[in-house]
Amino acid sequence: MTFDVVAFAASKVGPPGAPREAELPPGPAAGAILALDEDSLTVTVSPSLGASALEAGLRERGLTLGLFPETFERATIGELLDADAPGAGASGAGFASRLVGVPGEDEVSLGIRRRPAAQAGRALAVGAFAEGVDRLRRLAQDGDLPDIAVLWDAAASELWLRAAGDPDGARARVPAGGGVLLLVTAGLDGVAARRVALAVRDCQPGVIDLGQNAARAWAGIRYDPPAHAATLARAGYDLTVERSRIGWRDVTAAAAEARAAAGWAACELAGATMHDALLTVRRITAAVVADAKDGT
Repeated sequence: MTFDVVAFAASKVGPPGAPREAELPPGPAAGAILALDEDSLTVTVSPSLGASALEAGLRERGLTLGLFPETFERATIGELLDADAPGAGASGAGFASRLVGVPGEDEVSLGIRRRPAAQAGRALAVGAFAEGVDRLRRLAQDGDLPDIAVLWDAAASELWLRAAGDPDGARARVPAGGGVLLLVTAGLDGVAARRVALAVRDCQPGVIDLGQNAARAWAGIRYDPPAHAATLARAGYDLTVERSRIGWRDVTAAAAEARAAAGWAACELAGATMHDALLTVRRITAAVVADAKDGT
């Protein structure tokens, strides 16, 4: 199933503005792996090295960066560090947390991991965004927080599940005004499955288990939004992404405030720690026609 992001935008915010040329940023510059210490699990690279190229080189040795921001496929290591880019749905801190020691003039050292043997995922529907916030907070503070734990409000659930092809008819099983809590774990064979089962147990009662296919389908499209932004721009829409780290007490109110602003907004919560989480707001608006804005 192909997701028509332009039709989706039109159904949410109405007619587009003036179409504009928009292209994805240029691909990563050249760079190199300068040193690899498999005992200490560190790698030293040129900041200009593409993140995807580094990951490919690490995987040949059974290693991984273990944190993959949304722009991972088209960004350099230096760009991800400068932005402290969050992993797509990942728990914990952003990409700068991978930095080891003090960067050199043209080299940085990063902490890496051994590649997990297995992954396991589940998606849970909740009756309201606030309920999902409470469950994610409990996982972060008291439970077995998965490697990836992302909460979508009703709008984000519709967006991502549509884009993923609505696996197993998941959209119809999400309560009106509810949301989806997606959990993914990694580890040894059998360990990942046990960890995600424990996380699901800790989220009970009152959730609807949507199964593993929604998690798998999301994993296949989680790097698509930058490409969608270019597609929408060419059709006359703007897709903006706003991120802010917020304490647990204020998350629900911040999401409600974001949804009340202009345009169509979808809220996601990830990056969970004991103390806070990262709120991402994706907003679609019809592009403003320059002449009309200037009154000419």
